[in-house]
Amino acid sequence: MLKIFRCDHPASLTDLAEKVDFKNQTLILSNLRSKKEIQNLLLEKNGYVLDESLLRASDFWRLLLRRFHPHKRLISADYARLVISSWLRQNQGKSEFNFPGLSENSTNTLYQMLLQLAPLFLREQNELPLEEWFQENPEVQQRLGDWFALSEKLLLFFKEKNLILLEMIPSLLLDDLNLEKKWNRPLWIDLGSELSLAEAEIFQALSRRLDVHVLSPAPVWKDKYEYLLSPYQYLADQSAKVETWSVDSSKSTNGEERSCKLSGRLGEVKNATGMVRRWLDQGIAPRNIAILAPQIEIYWPSLNSYFEVEGIPCQKNLVIKLISLPSVLHWISTLKSKARGLSNADLETALFSFQEEGPFGFEKFRSVFKNIYHEQDLLRIDDLKDWFLENFDSSQPIARDKFVILALQFWNDDHDKDELEVILRELVANTQINDSFLFADWINFIQKIAAQKEKALTLGSVDGVEVSQLMSGHSSCVTHRIFLGLVEEDFLSSHHHFFNLQDRLQLSRDLGFQIEHPEQNFRGFQLEWLLEQPVQESLLSVGLTHFDGQLLNPLSRWMSQREQEKNLHHLEVEIPAENRWDLLQKISYHEVLKTERQWEALEITYLEKRIQQDSGTHFEEEIQGVQFRVSPSSLINYLECPFIFKSERIYKLISLPEADLDVDPRPQGNLTHRLFEKILSTGSLDQWNDEKLELLIEHLRQEQGSHFFEKDFWQVQKKKYLGLAKRFITFERQWQKDHPTSRPVGFELPWYFYFDSEEMIFLKKEQVNETKPSGRYIQLSGKIDRIDEIKDQGYVILDYKSSSYQISQFLDWIKKQQLQMVFYMWVLEKGFIENFQGKAAASLYYVFKNFKRDTGFRLETLGDEMIGTTKKRSVASSSQKEELFNDFESLLKSTLLEMLKGKFNPQPKELEVCVECRWSLICRVPHLN
Repeated sequence: MLKIFRCDHPASLTDLAEKVDFKNQTLILSNLRSKKEIQNLLLEKNGYVLDESLLRASDFWRLLLRRFHPHKRLISADYARLVISSWLRQNQGKSEFNFPGLSENSTNTLYQMLLQLAPLFLREQNELPLEEWFQENPEVQQRLGDWFALSEKLLLFFKEKNLILLEMIPSLLLDDLNLEKKWNRPLWIDLGSELSLAEAEIFQALSRRLDVHVLSPAPVWKDKYEYLLSPYQYLADQSAKVETWSVDSSKSTNGEERSCKLSGRLGEVKNATGMVRRWLDQGIAPRNIAILAPQIEIYWPSLNSYFEVEGIPCQKNLVIKLISLPSVLHWISTLKSKARGLSNADLETALFSFQEEGPFGFEKFRSVFKNIYHEQDLLRIDDLKDWFLENFDSSQPIARDKFVILALQFWNDDHDKDELEVILRELVANTQINDSFLFADWINFIQKIAAQKEKALTLGSVDGVEVSQLMSGHSSCVTHRIFLGLVEEDFLSSHHHFFNLQDRLQLSRDLGFQIEHPEQNFRGFQLEWLLEQPVQESLLSVGLTHFDGQLLNPLSRWMSQREQEKNLHHLEVEIPAENRWDLLQKISYHEVLKTERQWEALEITYLEKRIQQDSGTHFEEEIQGVQFRVSPSSLINYLECPFIFKSERIYKLISLPEADLDVDPRPQGNLTHRLFEKILSTGSLDQWNDEKLELLIEHLRQEQGSHFFEKDFWQVQKKKYLGLAKRFITFERQWQKDHPTSRPVGFELPWYFYFDSEEMIFLKKEQVNETKPSGRYIQLSGKIDRIDEIKDQGYVILDYKSSSYQISQFLDWIKKQQLQMVFYMWVLEKGFIENFQGKAAASLYYVFKNFKRDTGFRLETLGDEMIGTTKKRSVASSSQKEELFNDFESLLKSTLLEMLKGKFNPQPKELEVCVECRWSLICRVPHLN
């Protein structure tokens, strides 16, 4: 017999436990928390609990499936998506699989549609055939006909494989005519809003032979959720008896209910902590307090931290997802990368975690693999070619056991294999030995397992505050509650609804089949249903912003509550209740560290110093006695800001060019310089034809690193370099013709020397006294692009530039700190270039964009016909040259002495320097903080 009990508020679990005869009857509940509470009551009363006396709905359907369809294989949602993805891939190209909207990424769409249409496809008989129904509804046929047909094919595939999802079990059982003969225990049902029509039909069928008692939610506002509660109306229509759930009147009175608006979710956490502390101080036991939210995991990390500082016990375990553990993350990343997965993050994790030494430096890795677009990009350097799986075809399916054997080879943490066992156990439990999928699909599957499975770091207290999801918030012992996250975003359904209201009504009328209503809001109902539960105090809390600052929309139920309260106070943002964390922040951190953390004075002093350094109010002491080398570019960097020099020369930080579709300027410049050098230094200019130039350019590309010049774009780039080389040859040939006394005599010329900080002089290598302390000397070195010689006049220094951007005549070199060209002239005349010493007659920029070499410095003794420039601002007298050298040498000495004193703290010449600085993220200059 079917008996309905109408409840105007959630039934007390204690009262329910007293009414059920657990020796002979079975109670079915919706969530694990309610089950555990009644289980504890039974253990306290009887000392035992029978397996079939207390079940969750999901456990009940699993039990019936084993009894009625033992050949069926119950699978998880993730495995179902894996099967669907493989099925789509196998049928790709067939005509019925070719319609708008369907793609390889339609797995989740088909999964959701399969769940919604399973009750229709699993029923053997319908009043009207589906094909005929579509003919009568051509608009629905046009919109959803292809998806219906494909979902039906997919379900047939599931039937052939004997696969079934948990949500499909009730629909499958409906066609079993002997349903009531295979279950012999009377039932009590308390599922709240989570009862589907198919489940209701099962309970109605069982009631033909057994007593079935159903607790039906019947609050005064039930009409708002007509579609959600329609399964209860179906049962009421079939029931022989409908009664009102009787409760003690003293337990049915609800206490104070109020709401509060806070600036954001962190404010909600702080306010909840303060409220719980207030209740605890009033003598309320922690186990009588609950904090509920539609998505409690959003709040839990912050809430746990505040509770820990406050000293509030909590029932919820502190857990971590297995995917967050370094060993698991490294394992999955390695598997993806070994199969040539195109992810820089995975490759980095695989190569540089759990490794004392990688196959090459991290800087080189970032340079070569920061941008990965194609499988061939992973083979940019030879050091890694043997690291990937050999003879491996990622396009072919691989059997489960073969995948497991292969995957186990790359588990790196021999000391802790518990997480690995959990993942593999779940993998084996959800698959069969003959399952074959793509390697990438297997990896995604174990990644989802790792993302769901948890490892407890700290176990909660049995008698602590309850912190749980809204859907599991029903508890008899709770007297004080706080509801967090009452915003529309947290109450939205995660399911995609394919059918509009008209489609739903037509299906229900013509086929007797009901699809989940798009306006059903399980969380909204649960909130209002829980608020009907008699408790002493309830607080409805809404935060107007997310933790990241995103604006949120208050839930309509909360706004209605505020409408009732606005006569009492204005709708203003409230200040969170005080908590211990706030009090600690008002105390000196010295005192907190000393009294709360028990730190020693030396530790506190060190921390204070580090805080000052991070805030930019105090910098490190001067660094002395550190060996470093100075080049013209690093000297300029020091003058721009000493911290740039410190980052590159003291900390040894480097920023290598990055391989990408757009070639980094550095490899482009290097290739161009080498191209010009080879053309001029290898015989006559007349020997170079297109074929030889192409071979040279290809050779230089390999020398420079072919990964910097993408293969797919190289032919276009090679034509560009070929054109540049031919124009260079044409220009140089004409230059030699017009200036027969000028000839190139040196290319890429290295130079180096030392500065003696005590004698304040510059020395060659052989002049350095090696018995003196090494800190006395600073090495200076560099390289000159090119030197030409003009007969009987001296040398011309040339520096290749791609454009005339930020180059100046010599009069501005010291003022603008463009010291490179004067540095080269000074080095040449000092004799610090091997085999070169003489007069620097000119020092010019060679701009190969337009092949001009007329900006810089030249002595007035050189006529225009000798140097090829008529720019008067580049002409200098001997006295001007001497003054330029004196100014440069004075600046060089003073700067080197500053370096030796260890003055490397941030001191940008102009604030604009920080905008383009590569090291601004690690700099602690105040205006960057």
